Amino acid sequence: MEKNFIAGSHSNLLNRLGELRNSYVRNQVIHGILFLLSSTMGIALLGLWLNSIHIFPVAIRVAYLGLGALLLVIVLSYFCLRPIFNKPLNEVMALKVENSFPELNNRLIAALQLAKNLKDNPEGYSTDMIQAVLEQADYTTSRLNLKSIIDFNPIRKASRWAVGLMIFFVVSALIFPGLFRSSFYIFSHPLTGFSSPQKFSFVISPGNAE
Repeated sequence: MEKNFIAGSHSNLLNRLGELRNSYVRNQVIHGILFLLSSTMGIALLGLWLNSIHIFPVAIRVAYLGLGALLLVIVLSYFCLRPIFNKPLNEVMALKVENSFPELNNRLIAALQLAKNLKDNPEGYSTDMIQAVLEQADYTTSRLNLKSIIDFNPIRKASRWAVGLMIFFVVSALIFPGLFRSSFYIFSHPLTGFSSPQKFSFVISPGNAE
């Protein structure tokens, strides 16, 4: 009965930390997606704007697209995929919780470490002591909003950037539709050579004036 009670407290702690880790990872992935969207819009706007000033040769357009694609792959890998495949351990999440809630007094980390001695106890720790630490950590964390340690400010900032760039992108397309379509067509055909349009000038000579 006592062992089941200890195991129940330990299981409660692991479940809470698991839910906290999932929310933490979800927050990072959402931030990564927004950052990826902002990066995509920024690269597209910069390329279209530069191309509207001067039509670059094939080599430069290919290099720009290649570097842009490489940057997006890095952003995708680091900010979106890394949090999914490299989730923080329970001890890491427990340390974050301890730093945000000093009232735990390191009980959460101690509970995780001592719980490993439930099956194999080479140090000979007292079972009553392990039970007391687990009970205290279980009771204290049950009364805390652990998800409050998650910082949502990066998501808010990334959202503002993404929305701002998207609005600027749409407004630019509406105000300069011809230039936008031309630049988009040229960049969508990076291996095709295009020549810059001829500049027209009017020269009035005195002999032709009436």
